Amino acid sequence: MIAGGQLRSRGTEAIAVAARSSTACGRRAVNVGGWLFDAREFAPESCPADLDAIVSGLTNAHSACAALGSGYLPVVIPAKRNLVNVTASSDRGWMAELNGRLRDVDDVELMQLFGVLRHANRHGPPFHRTDADWNDLGAFFVARAVLKEARKRLPALTPPSLADLHLRPVAGYRGTLAELPKLELLHGELVSSEADVPAEDGLEIDASRLQALRMPVESELAQAGGSHARVYTVPGREDDSRVAVVGDSAAVPVVRWLAERSGRTTLFSSEALPFAQLELEAPRVVIHLMRETDLLSAALR
Repeated sequence: MIAGGQLRSRGTEAIAVAARSSTACGRRAVNVGGWLFDAREFAPESCPADLDAIVSGLTNAHSACAALGSGYLPVVIPAKRNLVNVTASSDRGWMAELNGRLRDVDDVELMQLFGVLRHANRHGPPFHRTDADWNDLGAFFVARAVLKEARKRLPALTPPSLADLHLRPVAGYRGTLAELPKLELLHGELVSSEADVPAEDGLEIDASRLQALRMPVESELAQAGGSHARVYTVPGREDDSRVAVVGDSAAVPVVRWLAERSGRTTLFSSEALPFAQLELEAPRVVIHLMRETDLLSAALR
């Protein structure tokens, strides 16, 4: 329960210690019934989170983007464990409270993807068993939902139709978590595990059906800040639908779908907005993909 605007963590201390140690000593995966999850998803916060700080951070980001002439669209990434029903979900009550507070703010709304990914199940699994984040099918429906929202700010951004969902099967797929040291839940605690997780039948985007091409990054843009940048353009498209996406590894497959619908799409691999690079890029819309855990940690710093 959230009281006085503060979030109190829940979960055993053993889980907190094991999951946090996994980040200090290198990433680890938690094996639950053959499904792998990033161990950070099992680490409860030991301090209260200041939801007002999150609201202020989002409001300040909106104002800073507006000063650059860009619209700001913050998007929250739900934890995989909350969407795959093989283990208990984390406490997300703080998110409902945060959304309530944001409704009292004039300029900022935090876009949710929980329902989007639940719906994607109608068309196939949006997650692989051995990956930390959504697969290319899940990323398609995330991109489609984000474009519907971004279109309110930039009408040239039309979402793809279901007929644009071009995927191909991948046999013997092993995802980003498959080779990491493993933990498992035993009597409510995280302990080391030697169990192997076999390869799976996967899927990936059919690159031969895509129009957008990855382009060289201009030296001025690359040198303006510490964020690694990728640039995609659609040959022959002349409109000014320039989009910037800020996020971590989960943003990469989303950007490949987004790039099909905009004139220029730039991915900045960063948790925070790289304002020096954004000023040079001058996007019409900045899409900021943030994990729930990132929102909490940002408020605690």
